[in-house]
Amino acid sequence: MHETLDYGINFLNTRDFYGAGHNELLVGKAVKGRRDQAFISVKFEAIFHNGQPLGMDLRPIAIKNFINYSLTRLGIQTIDLYQPSRMDGNVPVEDIIGQFLQPISTNSYAKSMKKDWQNKLSNWHKLKLKSKT
Repeated sequence: MHETLDYGINFLNTRDFYGAGHNELLVGKAVKGRRDQAFISVKFEAIFHNGQPLGMDLRPIAIKNFINYSLTRLGIQTIDLYQPSRMDGNVPVEDIIGQFLQPISTNSYAKSMKKDWQNKLSNWHKLKLKSKT
């Protein structure tokens, strides 16, 4: 990955469940001291126990946990693109998206994503989200 960044290829895409989080540790190591040279994309959804996948969980509390674990493993303060790898039919989409509109931890990630997510929401989802607040 160091050589990739040296050549100007800066899009680093990972999932929080690749290697049960080990891949994020590798990406974090690669961008240490070079964070401004990388665009980091993380997909999330999976729940693991003892390295074995148990399923997906896109409830807001799970998303909050997933992002905090990812930020810790990556050793960074912000993730440039954070997205579910697939949608969960058991969780309303407005609940999933609504999590991105809430403050997450004490980092600036939530602030930077709030505008981006609000720009992409349909009017119907905005009304649904507004009715929940």
